[in-house]
Amino acid sequence: MTTRRTFVRAATGAALGTLASPRFCAAALPHAELRRRAGNRSAIDLAADEAYWEVVQRAYTQDAGFINLESGFFSPAADPVLEAQLRNIRRINQIPSFHMRRLMEQDRADLKEMFGRFAGVSPGEFTFVRNTTEALNVVLQGIPLERGEEVLYSSREYPSMKEALEQRALRFGTVNKVIELPWLPSSQDEVVQAYADAVTPRTRYILISHMIFLTGQVLPVRAVADMAHARGIEVVVDAAHSFAHLDWKIPDLDADYLGSSLHKWLGCPLGTGLLYVKKEHIP
Repeated sequence: MTTRRTFVRAATGAALGTLASPRFCAAALPHAELRRRAGNRSAIDLAADEAYWEVVQRAYTQDAGFINLESGFFSPAADPVLEAQLRNIRRINQIPSFHMRRLMEQDRADLKEMFGRFAGVSPGEFTFVRNTTEALNVVLQGIPLERGEEVLYSSREYPSMKEALEQRALRFGTVNKVIELPWLPSSQDEVVQAYADAVTPRTRYILISHMIFLTGQVLPVRAVADMAHARGIEVVVDAAHSFAHLDWKIPDLDADYLGSSLHKWLGCPLGTGLLYVKKEHIP
């Protein structure tokens, strides 16, 4: 028998399968078996253990004639996640008006509550959008900037974000200050210093990728944010390739604004993204 509680749980799992309740996650991937095989072994040791990865592979159905080497554009979902999505699409189709009028609002609230726990933020600090580009365009086109005021970013930011700032500069006379980062920095301090050296009295925002899309280089976002905040500068973070890929929570970065695409490393349905705004910037 389907109750409201079981329906909401299933709907939540379908929308964000890898973020669902522990019960659903256990079905999506055999965590117990993976934990048993992993034990206290190092990541390097596990990387070469074909038996460990065979357990993961069993959770996915892939074309035998195709080898997927890229999850950064669109990550496949585990089979139990897809099955849950299909079950709930069928269920919603069976009770369309009832679901829209009676269940959907609470489903969304439950989903945001659950996702907020995963990300480490409250439901009021974020919203779901279609992708990182949409999320950061909302920020970059909407933050207050006067003519001549600067946005600082590196040459390795994602093209869509650079285009958004170039468009704003052409329309409103804002200034884009582009720096080069060391390809092989001797330390993370060298990266932070590159941003610090480029700051001027007119700098209002820093746009920075947590993980650079071209190379996978992880930038010291928290250290850059600490430097920026000490100078009254706000920080916009592009977390498209780090969210659910690295082990962190949104507050760890102390970003003022953050965008990510949940269909990349999290395996959510295509067209699912995240826009986060720190509480003090919410009207």
